[in-house]
Amino acid sequence: MASELSLLQMPDVALNEIVKKCDYISIQSLHKVCRDLRIFIEDLKPDYQFTNICIELDPDSLELTFNDSNDEEKEITIRYKKHELNCYVSLVKPSGKNSEHLLNTHYIDCFSKDFAIAMSSQKSIVQLLILSHPVDFYMKSRAGDLLRKLKAGNLLLKVRSVVLSTKGTSMIVRFLQILDPNYLETIKIDGYHYLTMKEITEICQLEQFKKAKELEISSCFITTPVEVAVWYRSVSVEMLRSVKQMFITSPNLSSFLIQISHNKCYQSLITSCFGPPDEQISTKSTFRWLLMIPGSEDVIIVEIEQFRVKFERKKKN
Repeated sequence: MASELSLLQMPDVALNEIVKKCDYISIQSLHKVCRDLRIFIEDLKPDYQFTNICIELDPDSLELTFNDSNDEEKEITIRYKKHELNCYVSLVKPSGKNSEHLLNTHYIDCFSKDFAIAMSSQKSIVQLLILSHPVDFYMKSRAGDLLRKLKAGNLLLKVRSVVLSTKGTSMIVRFLQILDPNYLETIKIDGYHYLTMKEITEICQLEQFKKAKELEISSCFITTPVEVAVWYRSVSVEMLRSVKQMFITSPNLSSFLIQISHNKCYQSLITSCFGPPDEQISTKSTFRWLLMIPGSEDVIIVEIEQFRVKFERKKKN
């Protein structure tokens, strides 16, 4: 009677093909079988083809979702939950039956290790990455721990668009720094927090921002030297001029969107900053301003319509 052939006895070519047909969960299971399989998988670096990733950080847990979509069969959600000094890791299944394991490690350490392994294998580009976490004094420490762990892995994540939904303004710059600037195109920041002009300047100085095409900031408070605490209901002239300067110094930036609560005061504010609207490109419902960029074939179109002010780079006609 012929003996059964184990995985480790198979030729590398055959084992390679088997691993390629496995999904992320199956590969993670194989990764934990033995040292030889772990080394084989880490050397192979299978591409998991993640299209989008969501990281939700809470005081005592962290949830990681790959391929978040309306198709539950394609979703992979892993929950890392603090249990004293240990960590419960559970796979959240569409059926509602969760598999759970208790590991002798901190939940952020456990997540960071798994995430680093997954992303070091990722050859394709993630289309959307979302980081969501509330912030209090405790959470600032946890988010700081998370970013330190990710940065220590020397990973630059290949991401097209990022959404940072957080009240921790100090986290924004630090998180952007772990994204590969050669792939990042869109940055969206929200979460009802204060952004100082210093923090906006720090964001604009990042290579990630300079190479991005779009920046959207919504649900934020803006503080400036002119007005101590300014919400988007009373955006200052200084802020508008700063946005214009962003377009001049960052040629890849294509649009900048400001969400607002009403329009009434904005036409006079923008007029005081950039002069009267351009009648040739304005309509009854939308006022537009045309701003020149020195030494460039591009121009900036500023438009105001219901609930938004938009800066957009265009080619000269």
